[in-house]
Amino acid sequence: MSKVNTKMIPDCDVILKSSDDTLTGKTDENGFFVFDTVKPGSYTLTITKEGYEDYVYPETIDVSQGNFEVVCNCALEPISEIDEPNITINFVTNPIVKNAAITLKGDAEYSAVTNDKGKATISQVLYDTYALTCSAEGYKNYSTSILVNKSNNNPRSIEIGLDVDE
Repeated sequence: MSKVNTKMIPDCDVILKSSDDTLTGKTDENGFFVFDTVKPGSYTLTITKEGYEDYVYPETIDVSQGNFEVVCNCALEPISEIDEPNITINFVTNPIVKNAAITLKGDAEYSAVTNDKGKATISQVLYDTYALTCSAEGYKNYSTSILVNKSNNNPRSIEIGLDVDE
């Protein structure tokens, strides 16, 4: 038996997963959930709910034959709508190009122009996949796709390699 208490948050998804088995359930109105039958093995415990950061139990849960009990008292952290996930991206052109136009297009659109050192910054870029383009007089247009997510460094640095348009 494994007990989960999410500190009074009902309807959380509770996932107990091993290499051979996955058990799922939902917390009750008091934030509790119990797995009654768990096969022997090593498990990870994850608790999710829309509007909250996912919670992953920090240790592997080893279940052997017989009864066992793991009590997980966790507090899910709400994702603040004011504090939407975003990052700052610093761009630099190579070679240094002044007045290069940089654009990010995804669900949202951002743009910037490089300074005399070939640098530009776009702040508060929301998590998404973007088409990144860069154009500058005398250079071939540059384009690529970038993924902006929580695994990116913040601020993130991107070097844009521009080729002379011959």
